Amino acid sequence: MTERQVSFDTQDPFVRPLVEGSARAALELFDEHPGPAGVTQVVSELHAFAGEMARTLTSQVEAVRRLPIACTSGCSYCCRGTPVLVSAPEAIHLAEHLRATRTPDELAEVVARVEATFARVKDLDIDARAEEKVPCPLLDEATGACTVYDARPVACRAYNSCDAARCAEAHDAGLASPVLPSNPILFQATHAAGFGLMLASRLRDRETGPYELVNALRTALAEPTASSAWLEGKTVFSHTRLSDEGAIAYGDLIDRLAYDVRGGRMRVTAKAAIRVDPDAKRRDRNRRKALSKKR
Repeated sequence: MTERQVSFDTQDPFVRPLVEGSARAALELFDEHPGPAGVTQVVSELHAFAGEMARTLTSQVEAVRRLPIACTSGCSYCCRGTPVLVSAPEAIHLAEHLRATRTPDELAEVVARVEATFARVKDLDIDARAEEKVPCPLLDEATGACTVYDARPVACRAYNSCDAARCAEAHDAGLASPVLPSNPILFQATHAAGFGLMLASRLRDRETGPYELVNALRTALAEPTASSAWLEGKTVFSHTRLSDEGAIAYGDLIDRLAYDVRGGRMRVTAKAAIRVDPDAKRRDRNRRKALSKKR
């Protein structure tokens, strides 16, 4: 099995409208849910948006339906050694989800696992991390199940495989970026929603990311006021060795997208959004009403 560099082209004619449509949805959601408590609501709704978008597009592509997803509960090869990148609001969302669903003792255990994992991975690059097979601190190693499945970030939602045996081979070989048969629509559409969330964050002049999950979650758990600070445009998160390598590239990419939007060069994506988002018509109607009242 060979390795590859996974790419995500925001200029792709299929992907670009999905990114822009997701950014529009995220901006509207931030307006609908203002304040610190609203951040986690925005992320939850955008995750739902991403899932619906991926399901709708997948159902429209006959060839993709012939590739059944092999991912099942308990299969956790991609949760062991594979680093995850998250946006700033997703890190806040994860931390708030844990605070809301864990007892004080359970939360303390999670914090301890996150700190221990961070100590192991902070100096590892992507290849070394794959070779070490360091498990995600949110993985239940006994069952192989994600303990925050409903709140898992976009990167985890997008990653998929149509051949569990190939995943096992890649895991055993310690490969960082294996070539795996996958559902490309699910991968691209879900990642597009993640980029839309980061683009919306940048357009509101807030910290964007993405950041390495363990370090970002560690920070969000240690800072109860992270949501408020983020909304105020303050610097909350820091890059690890892994995410720092891509920070400049991601930053340039998001900056270019934001430049297009601010310069009026965002393509018209309302029709595309309506096709993949059941609530797009409602949101567009509400937006038009709000604009007419301001006039």
